[in-house]
Amino acid sequence: MLGTPGAARRLTGSGPAGDGPQTPPGRALGASPHPYMSGQKQFQRLGNQQETKPGNVLSIRCWEVGSSETGYRKYPWVWMTLIRNTLSILWMALMILSKPFRNTWGYMVKRVGSLNEKVQSSRGDFGAYLAGLIEGDGSIVVPTGYNKKAYPQIKIVFHLLDLPLAKLIQARLGGGVVQYADGNWVVLAIQDIKTVRLVVSLINGNMRTPKIEALHRLIEWLNNHRSNVESIPLLGLSTCGILDNAWFAGFFEADGTFSISSQLNKAGFPAKIKTTASIEQSQTYHRGDRESFYTVLSLIVNAFLIKKVNSYVRSSGCSVFRATLVSNSSKAELISYFSRYPIYGCKYLNYLDWVEVINMVADSSISVEMRADRFNSIIANFNTKRTTFTWDHLDSFYAL
Repeated sequence: MLGTPGAARRLTGSGPAGDGPQTPPGRALGASPHPYMSGQKQFQRLGNQQETKPGNVLSIRCWEVGSSETGYRKYPWVWMTLIRNTLSILWMALMILSKPFRNTWGYMVKRVGSLNEKVQSSRGDFGAYLAGLIEGDGSIVVPTGYNKKAYPQIKIVFHLLDLPLAKLIQARLGGGVVQYADGNWVVLAIQDIKTVRLVVSLINGNMRTPKIEALHRLIEWLNNHRSNVESIPLLGLSTCGILDNAWFAGFFEADGTFSISSQLNKAGFPAKIKTTASIEQSQTYHRGDRESFYTVLSLIVNAFLIKKVNSYVRSSGCSVFRATLVSNSSKAELISYFSRYPIYGCKYLNYLDWVEVINMVADSSISVEMRADRFNSIIANFNTKRTTFTWDHLDSFYAL
């Protein structure tokens, strides 16, 4: 009877059928369904059975056993979130507590940033150097039409002795061909559109001479060509200082010269040793209004503390401007510049000998005999007389 004391012991799925209603197997009387339960499940009863007073119902705590649809197995994202949060906490603790780790991580971040900066700096210097090289001994040929056989060309002329440099620039650009010309010359000719666009992207904004007119014609041709995927802006002349990028190194590579001369004294030893460096350029541009190159030569003269720009006519009848470094202050400025932005052709080897002679003349501790021997050795292998070449310095050439 439900109203009889002691007869109100109601256990889930246990005991014989007795007074009062029977509870369905697997469920406690008065308990809410398990949130993950579907169908009949087995439950494990926790805790001891308790006597209840009349009208009370025994409360039983249950946990589902043997279900493959519950907990972390049914919700794998719970595991993933738990692992992620745990790793985040461990990482933060490691960063906070481990000074060596913090130092190492900081160094790695700075190192990667430094490498990225160096790559960008090298690309910028290469562009400035290439612009100077093209403005000194290069040409830009732009077709007038857009037929299939009409393609622009960028040509750079090198002395035959500078063949390793020409091939290295070709390799850096990833295009172009090196052609042997009449005499002691080779030409790096760039004609495929992909490499032409690369060169344009490098030198655009780095030009300093009237040859920028040809570059602008080339850019307009590329922008109107059927292969164009991105318009190229027409940037003006560079406003960067002559000493602040590698443009002058490329320009000197093309049109610069180192000179060493002396007179013999009565004893037959070299005396009054003279070292100079000079750069020449045609006086006027060959197209349009025949704009003068005097402006860029004036910038060079001012940067390297040279007195003035000289003008003269070559034996070929070509009128040129010349800037010559004679004073010690001018030569010191040039040496300082080339220590930051070197030249890479065989002129670099002449430059090393040129600097050695300057230092040798300034060193009064060297005997006359030793100075004469070393001077004669240098002169015998200098400029056009050079027969010994090393190209290790090309290992430091600009990267893209």
